[in-house]
Amino acid sequence: MQDKDKELKSHYKAVRDSRKETGVGWNDSLCMIVAEPELWEKLILAHPKVAKYQKKPFPLYYSLEA
Repeated sequence: MQDKDKELKSHYKAVRDSRKETGVGWNDSLCMIVAEPELWEKLILAHPKVAKYQKKPFPLYYSLEA
């Protein structure tokens, strides 16, 4: 169970840090990063775990924020 928590937190940090990048948007209702394809390439290089959320929401984002 602790491994799952660690994994979720590391994914949260990747999404959080990606959201801070210039040109990156956020769809609040879907909990998804919004970015142009070229920017996604850079995001994935900088934060590899964020690749999973290119076309998939991260609904636990706000739960893990605290």
